[in-house]
This record gives sequence, C-alpha cells and structure tokens, in this order.
Amino acid sequence: MGIPPMVGMQIAGSISAFRRRYPGVQLKISEFGSLTVQQAVLSGGLDIALRALPIDAELPLNTLELMRHPLCVLPPRSARWLNRTSLTLAELAQHPLLILNEEFSLNRQLMKAFQRQGVMPDIAQRSAQWDFLAAMVQADMGLAILPEPICQRLDKQALLWLPLESEL
Repeated sequence: MGIPPMVGMQIAGSISAFRRRYPGVQLKISEFGSLTVQQAVLSGGLDIALRALPIDAELPLNTLELMRHPLCVLPPRSARWLNRTSLTLAELAQHPLLILNEEFSLNRQLMKAFQRQGVMPDIAQRSAQWDFLAAMVQADMGLAILPEPICQRLDKQALLWLPLESEL
C-alpha cells in the first residue's frame, strides 16, 4: 500500500486496527508522494495507494474518497496576519510561497489553480517535508500552503493558519 507522508499520520490508527484484526496479513507500506504512489499502482509495483484527488480521468484507476480536508495558509504569528480571517490565491501570489514539491499532487493542483486565477506565484521553496516548510515560515522566508490536519500539529505559539479561499 502506498501512502503519501501527510496521509500517514491520519491513518496510523486504521493501520494498527487492521494489523490487530488481520494478524496473518502482511501489510507492506511504501511512503512516497501522491504522484509516485499513483505511478507505482499503474506499473504494478503496488496494489493500492492513497492519494489526494482529483486524478486524471483518463487513467485506468478506480477511486474512492476517504476524507476531505481544507487547505490552509501558514503565515508567521505576527501582527501583520493576526487580524486576517482567510487569504485568496491572488493575495498569496504577492508573497514568497513555500509549497510541497512536484512529487505531491497538491503542488500540481496549486499551480493549476493559480493559472486559472491568472496569477503567477512566487515560489521561494519546494520541499517534501511539511515540517521544513513550517520552519521556513518561522524563519520568515514566506507563507506555506498545507492541509489543515498538518497545520493542527504545528506550534500554535509560533505559527497560525488561515483558510485558503479556493476551490481546492
């Protein structure tokens, strides 16, 4: 089973329950970005994978939505951001952005959303590690865009998160 790193923390309890219920079933977990685990299923390297939707409708894959989470903007906890209640893609394009790298489907979805809005984002850093992106926000390198469950795990004293106003 392929899982992206950010999904692992959300399904750890389910994996544990599965192993207790089916102790004779060997569950091999491969942790890679969404596009990598998708390709592994297509090539036969994995039987199943979890990844963010949507996927290309032309791919010979069956999908089932298991969960849905909003995206959040992660700015530093400073006076500039404390009175904000949300941010738009157009507003984000005016700031250096810290986003997940091209291995993640969220990267592709964000780039398409910026394109649909007719704005060009200023990508300051891409990374496969959400905690590195959060550290870069704390170092005042830019704003990160992450799923809400990830943001909830971060230090609320140093960072805050605001909803992203987008169709994503």
